[in-house]
Amino acid sequence: MTYWPRASFGALARQFFATGAWRAVLVRKYGRANPWRFFVPGALVLGVSADLIVFALQCAGLLPWWSLWSVLHLGTLGYLAGVLLGVTRMPDQQGFGDRLLSFRTLVTMHFSWGAGFLKGILLGGGRTVDRSRTE
Repeated sequence: MTYWPRASFGALARQFFATGAWRAVLVRKYGRANPWRFFVPGALVLGVSADLIVFALQCAGLLPWWSLWSVLHLGTLGYLAGVLLGVTRMPDQQGFGDRLLSFRTLVTMHFSWGAGFLKGILLGGGRTVDRSRTE
């Protein structure tokens, strides 16, 4: 097995989007035989998307700040806190710049994989191909 590190965050996002899409194809094929962890990135994308919509509606004054909808903020804040905690515990980080890159990398990986997974669940793999290492 050989791994080619991606040259940019865009290439990393394309790699993980394709991985998520094709994992979803396997989930569609084998159903409940798949572990629950395969569904987590897709749920993350849906949850944070819903939270951002609620936040925008709250900022626009269309939803009250102190409502049951505000519970969605806890999921997003919990995710961000978890990633921050993980980044602070990573070995071999050389200062704030490395930790910021690690944070950005993890978020890119999680959301790209999740978006690809949702695409794959809804539409299948189709023409989704990872060409990020050939650029």
